[in-house]
Order: sequence, then C-alpha cells, then structure tokens
Amino acid sequence: MDSASQTISPDQIADLVVERLMEKGSLVNLRSATLEAIEDETLFSVDQITRDVISKLLGKQAELVEVPSKCPKCGGELCSQPSQARV
Repeated sequence: MDSASQTISPDQIADLVVERLMEKGSLVNLRSATLEAIEDETLFSVDQITRDVISKLLGKQAELVEVPSKCPKCGGELCSQPSQARV
C-alpha cells in the first residue's frame, strides 16, 4: 500500500469498525443493543484489531533486524544455544 496515495484517516478507520460491528458482530440489531453491549463489542473488536496491528508491526520489525554476527556480551563468535521458553 502506497502511504502517499492511500492515507486513511482515523475517522475512516472508525467507520470501518462500525461497519464490521454492524454487519458481522453481535450489533447487527443496533436498535435494541444496550450501551453495555455496544461497549463490550467495540472494545473486543478494537482489541482484536490492535493485536493484529501489533503482530504485523512485529513481523515487519523482524524483517528489518540484522542478525548479529558477534556475541553482544563478549564480542566472540556466536554459538547455538537451546531456545528458552518465556515464563
């Protein structure tokens, strides 16, 4: 996507989220939706969108990161170590 030719404003993004909620979410029947239901569905949808954006940004960042050729601590050659799981 060319950012110069296809700049999307926050208002346009909000319109897309509203369309998504009304067409595919549980707010299809907006007339009878409660404020709590509207808030819950909006926050759930925006949370999913935020997670998608973060995931895509991290993916792009991973593509840009150079693989180190030397150990950041000692400056020696890198050696393979078993991966560690996050706790």
